[in-house]
Amino acid sequence: LCKQSTYHTLLGLQALVGEDSTNPVHRLRIAVGRLVWKRNQLNRQRVTSVWSDQPLWTALRASPLWTIEDDDSLDGDTKSCANALVQYLRQLHQTELQLRNIVLRQLTYTPIAGIATAADERVGTLESFDSTDFENNPETIEWVTAGHEYLGKSIYRPGQQPSSAATTEQQYHSECRWYKIKDYVDSVAYDGPIDEKTNDTGATLAERRMRFRAFPSRDNNGGEAIILTEAQVAAGLKAAKQATNSKLMASSGQHPFAGGVGTSLTLKAATSTMQCVVVGYNTVPVAAAQGERHEEDHQHRTLLLPEAKGGGKEAFWTITSSDDDGNLSCCIANASEPITYKIEQSDYELESSAFRACQGVANFLHNHKHAGIFMDPVDPVALNIPTYFDVVKEPMDISTLSENLEKGLYSKIPPTKSAGRSAVSRMLNGPFRKDALLMFDNAIRFNPPDDWIHQTAKVIRKSVIKKIEQAANEADYGGSNGRRAGFKSNSVYVDEDSDVDMYEYESDRDDEDFESGKRARKRKRKSGANKDDVSTKAMQGPVRLQKTLSETLGLRGPFANLPIISDADGFSLRPEWGCRHQVKKRSEKQQAKDKQARKELQEILELQRQAEESDRASLRRSARVPLPDDHQSKSNSSKSLAGKVAYHLLKNLPGIPEFLTPPEMTATSRAEIENLLEQSHEKYYAKLHQQMHRHLGSDSRNGLFANASFPPYLGRVSPACLNNDDATWEIRSEYVVPAVRWVIRGLVQSGHLVELEPLTVESPFTSGVIMTSDIYFHDPANNPFHLLEIRRKKKDGGAANDESSEDEIELSEYEKLRAERVARNAERLKMLGLA
Repeated sequence: LCKQSTYHTLLGLQALVGEDSTNPVHRLRIAVGRLVWKRNQLNRQRVTSVWSDQPLWTALRASPLWTIEDDDSLDGDTKSCANALVQYLRQLHQTELQLRNIVLRQLTYTPIAGIATAADERVGTLESFDSTDFENNPETIEWVTAGHEYLGKSIYRPGQQPSSAATTEQQYHSECRWYKIKDYVDSVAYDGPIDEKTNDTGATLAERRMRFRAFPSRDNNGGEAIILTEAQVAAGLKAAKQATNSKLMASSGQHPFAGGVGTSLTLKAATSTMQCVVVGYNTVPVAAAQGERHEEDHQHRTLLLPEAKGGGKEAFWTITSSDDDGNLSCCIANASEPITYKIEQSDYELESSAFRACQGVANFLHNHKHAGIFMDPVDPVALNIPTYFDVVKEPMDISTLSENLEKGLYSKIPPTKSAGRSAVSRMLNGPFRKDALLMFDNAIRFNPPDDWIHQTAKVIRKSVIKKIEQAANEADYGGSNGRRAGFKSNSVYVDEDSDVDMYEYESDRDDEDFESGKRARKRKRKSGANKDDVSTKAMQGPVRLQKTLSETLGLRGPFANLPIISDADGFSLRPEWGCRHQVKKRSEKQQAKDKQARKELQEILELQRQAEESDRASLRRSARVPLPDDHQSKSNSSKSLAGKVAYHLLKNLPGIPEFLTPPEMTATSRAEIENLLEQSHEKYYAKLHQQMHRHLGSDSRNGLFANASFPPYLGRVSPACLNNDDATWEIRSEYVVPAVRWVIRGLVQSGHLVELEPLTVESPFTSGVIMTSDIYFHDPANNPFHLLEIRRKKKDGGAANDESSEDEIELSEYEKLRAERVARNAERLKMLGLA
């Protein structure tokens, strides 16, 4: 295969090599994983929908994919309904194209640590046999500082080499650090006989492979140099690239008031000042705002409602931007004479939820039993450490952190210096977080690694990061779902042929403390059974939908980190909507009607919540990620607007039929708007499509629904562009699983996914095993890494004629352990008289 210049998927390779074992996919993943990561003899192209879907997206920007066929049987009213349906289908097609990209990105995602360790070798195993030269005789190694392209490069990877007892999960989620390649030693060529049958790929065999020394960067807070193979350095370079891209994406593209409905602002211009409250927000491509066909930039729009007594004042849409220093400003959209206003936030007051969240972290540090040494500023004279300020340029301690918080020094947070959807998350992840970690970074930097202060600082620092991220995730996503890809998940993928569950969870391991000894030992043996090569884990793998998409257990595995927002009050608002203060003077009849409608809506939501809680109560305690709970993540600010504002349509939009939107129709919250959109989809457009689909046509086959089917409610993706790594999916929890399954079926139809087991209509929620259609190919420009001649192991007393391969050696070890276990069991049966 490596000699061919063709492209193949994993299933294509299976047909090509005629693999007919009991689990051919797993065996191919092992083989291809080594060729990709450890030998550099194959390249992998992850599947993406952007290339294929971009033409459709561009076409949809201009017009719908479907049109109404001329039919004399349609009267004027019927054609009007058909036109409304065509426009709504256009919106559904755009949303589905965005969701295809989001779902594929999750299915093809590999954690940075998984990439960084994909070429690692366990110490003491056959594949790392030549490492003994560097461990036993380090003085004989002559390192050189010139002559290789990797020298001077920065890599990102864990600091320790995996031990022979390390599990794949431990390697897959190790903490990574930055290192720099300083020197290397060339390989020692193998000059013995070569078996052409086992080495027909053109790779160079070596007695000892090339090694590189990587030294910690300045920001690593100390540490020792590590010795890496050429494959490990290449993997570290790929991880460094992804880490850099992730950092850039995390600091750009997000609306400064995302999830901040209810935030109070002051707008200041040269001649006027306004007090406003955020009642809606939206992010659109510049092309959509200016009528062009480019999507490189986005425009943040914010709906602001002036604070005024007496009510009735209309909200206005603004274009929000920030300068290089992160200072916010805005101008009124579509104004004849644009006026630029400076924005001053007043959201981080002493009684705000954001301040209380930071205060909770500060109190955690004050009460921590090991944090006493960090409580007050360091006194170099009293402690006899005169060089302290030579090393530590920005001292920090817990008492200073609390004083700064009380003084409001962490309250002004430019959006470019923080991250998060909510005010709580932005304040936690702003300058407050920097100072909260600074005191421990100082201690780690100044004290040697074996010092107890260094060790204590590392432990508390990790606890602070966990507490901040938990509080921020709770504020942004209700503490359950919707985390960005790249955040560490509780779920850990386990290969499909393992004797353990496909997903293993941290809380499941925690439960061992409360289980009987027998059951705990059994669980421990199971979890330790998964020691597959980390290069295999970094490859694509089968996903069983029954275990990962469940309306009861929620989203797990690759779907656990879908960027979902399920708090409808925090959804973005389409520009067709406006808002005004609630008008108090309304007829008694209208007030009674509104009150009854809201009561019915609340009853529906309460019944839904009770049903979800009842389903979850039947499950054992677990860290499996549930579907987002709409009632957990509602912000105090959005609740404070309930009953005080009224949303109304400025013009009709595809999501709502015209006859359902009389001029007097209003909604008192974003959640009510979402409920209206859901109802119009299910009760109007689904039925209309069933009646009218025969009258719809298309110039191509694109966008057609098989068997006149109609998609479930798909929610909305913001911002409205095809390929945005910072996009969020706004949809309430009960619609998530049907929507994801609909998108997966479309990806199967278009060939981006393959079905290892079909998704059947008869069992839609218990069927289906899918895998991405990644492509593998040989690039002649690649220089294969040197391969270790493993027969060298015979020098140390191995059998002279033993021609066992690595797999055979591992199998022999397994058979030996199995035989010992059988013998022990037989002895026990004999002692019990049951032999």
